[in-house]
Amino acid sequence: MSIEPVLRWAANQMGAGARVVAVKGLRAGAGPWQLRIDHSGTLLQAVLRVGDPSTRQLLATEAAALSFAEDHQLAALRLLAVDLDGAAAGQPALLMTVLAGTSTIPTLASRARLRALVFRP
Repeated sequence: MSIEPVLRWAANQMGAGARVVAVKGLRAGAGPWQLRIDHSGTLLQAVLRVGDPSTRQLLATEAAALSFAEDHQLAALRLLAVDLDGAAAGQPALLMTVLAGTSTIPTLASRARLRALVFRP
């Protein structure tokens, strides 16, 4: 299955005329995908998670968690768009913002990392 329809869907979520100009696999060259999207000369970044009918519930759970995090002003990615049935994207898809940092889990957590995890209202 081609990823082109879902990339067009992702770009359209950023605005009319937007287009994906770079795609980078975040897990050993595979999805989820970090996208660079050009919208009227402005480069935007987003993370795209693509699923299939069997992973629709996982995407729905992630979308609900991201909405919850935003509603409670938690430091987390923000949900930009979701297409759970794939009607618009061609396959189930979730589009979210990018957070600076890495998802690599260190074998030993530093004090600074542990302090950053503490919730501060």
